[in-house]
This record gives sequence, C-alpha cells and structure tokens, in this order.
Amino acid sequence: MRLRLPDPSHVTMTGPTDPICLHYRVPFRWLLNRRLTATLELADGRRFRRLLDAGVGGGVLLPELGDRSDALYGVDIHDRLNGVATMAGREGIAVRLMRGSIAALPFGDTVFDGVVCVSVLEFVEMYDAAVAELARVTAIGGAVILGFPVTSWITDIGYRMARTPDPHVVHKADHRMLLASADRHLRRERVETVPRGVPIDMALFVVGRWTKR
Repeated sequence: MRLRLPDPSHVTMTGPTDPICLHYRVPFRWLLNRRLTATLELADGRRFRRLLDAGVGGGVLLPELGDRSDALYGVDIHDRLNGVATMAGREGIAVRLMRGSIAALPFGDTVFDGVVCVSVLEFVEMYDAAVAELARVTAIGGAVILGFPVTSWITDIGYRMARTPDPHVVHKADHRMLLASADRHLRRERVETVPRGVPIDMALFVVGRWTKR
C-alpha cells in the first residue's frame, strides 16, 4: 500500500525519542514506514466509528487514521500538541487532541471501537497498566493494534546509526514483555513482523491486532 504521510514541512518533533523526521530520510524511512503500513494493514480495511491514536507523538499516522474513522482522537503526554494540531489543520485532518498518559487515559470505558498504539509502550514504566487502559477504553469486539521494536543486537545498531537515545536506557519493556501483557488483557488475532515472515526474535519490529474480550 502507498503510505500517506504529512508534508515534512508541517511536522513538529515532540521530543528526543520522536523519530518523525526520520520517516523522510534514507536509510531509516524504509523500516519506519513499513512498520506503519503493517499497522494499517492489520485494520483490514475497516472503518472505525471512534478511533484513538494512543501516543500520537508528532502525528505521523494521522493522515491515514483520519481516512479510516468517523471521529479521530489522539492522546500523548508531551507538551507540543499545539504543533501537532497545527500540522493536522494544514493537512485537513479533523482530530481531537488531548494531553494525558496512556497509563491513565482521560476517557470513559468502552469509548472506542479502534485503538492504535505504535512505538509507545516500550517507553512506559507501567506498561502493563497502560495495556489494561487501552483495553478499558475499547468496546467489546473492538480492535487494538499495537506495534513495538524487537530488542536485539540488530536493532541496537539501528538506534546507534539513527543517533537516537540508547534503547537500553529509555525503553522500559522489550517485545516479549509487551506481547505477554497484550495477551493477558486482550485476545490475540494476528501478529506480523517487519520484515515480514521472519521469526519474531529475529525481526526489527512487531505489530499485532488484538480484540477486546
């Protein structure tokens, strides 16, 4: 699929761990954008009544998520949501942005029929509480699509090449811990790797779809 990203002149970097600018740069854009297309493919063409981007970051997924939802919401703990809102306005995306932690989401129970959370949970100290929160705000039968990097020496090299913060310092959970947490709180439907078809522990990134029980 062809991925629609925001115009690079519209985006705002929201913090030292935000890779949004790397989505437009060789050699990093292949992996970063492939993880986004893998995320979107797990939606299986579904249109959501209410869709949450949990950990919206700089809003790199908002153009695509806006096309897949009747009402789009984004939440993040960073203090640069005004820049994300400006980008969304320039891109013609209707999104309601709120500041808050994914470990204590500012929404009621069973509000969303779709939740997307990509490259977020690995940074959260209380990651299991965060997954429980994602499950809480999802309606019965709703889809929760999660994505996170695989922890390995291969991905360590990639982080060093990208000159991003050391994942062994900033990441609080690895892919095994996050998969197990998701399986505790939700029903697994499908998991894919990037690159596709390789064993999870040999992949660069993993994405999956779970449903609310």
